[in-house]
Amino acid sequence: MQLNGITLTGYSVGDDQAIFELSGASLAAALALSGATLTITQDGETVEVLTGWKVKTLDDRGKTLRMTCVRDDGDETGEASAEGSAVAAFARIAVLSLDATDDQAVSMAALYPEWSGDGVGYTAPASIVMHGGALWRCLQTHTSQADWAPGAAPSLWSRIDLAPDGIRVWRPPTCAEDAWNQGDRCHHPGAAGTIYESLSNGNYTEPPSRFWRAVEA
Repeated sequence: MQLNGITLTGYSVGDDQAIFELSGASLAAALALSGATLTITQDGETVEVLTGWKVKTLDDRGKTLRMTCVRDDGDETGEASAEGSAVAAFARIAVLSLDATDDQAVSMAALYPEWSGDGVGYTAPASIVMHGGALWRCLQTHTSQADWAPGAAPSLWSRIDLAPDGIRVWRPPTCAEDAWNQGDRCHHPGAAGTIYESLSNGNYTEPPSRFWRAVEA
């Protein structure tokens, strides 16, 4: 079974509470279901359509994520706000412990913290932050300071740029750590552009050039 495109291993729906067991779902994907129309399908056929539910708790059980939902009656009470804040806080804490790939990070972008220059310890390559409306991955473990912001310190941070198909969008390298290596693929000049594959390590050139070859998607 599937729930809005996510593998569903089991579920139960009562009058005031619904529980869904999701397989392989990110916290961001689960949170995005809050308030959405929930469509359960099996072998391409619609089994059930549910509306009026919001996420109350998320319980990470390894490969399975248990999502508990309650009726969304539109009552903006302090208690409801507290529950929503608690779930969001849990998700933000949990995402920091993940060894996320670039495409996984993009899917959870809203959960990553803003970069801070106030002496925060960042670890390469696990630390991912938001800055200037973009995601950045740490290239060198360091303790932050105000003039080492992503974009201003290219040896410390690499911008995560992905097209919808998960392939990076070409951008000019700013240092050796940021250069394109053999086998790296990119879209050029934008996300809808031709896909090129780098033919060498430490590639600073812009496609098309003899250091790149065009490839099929």
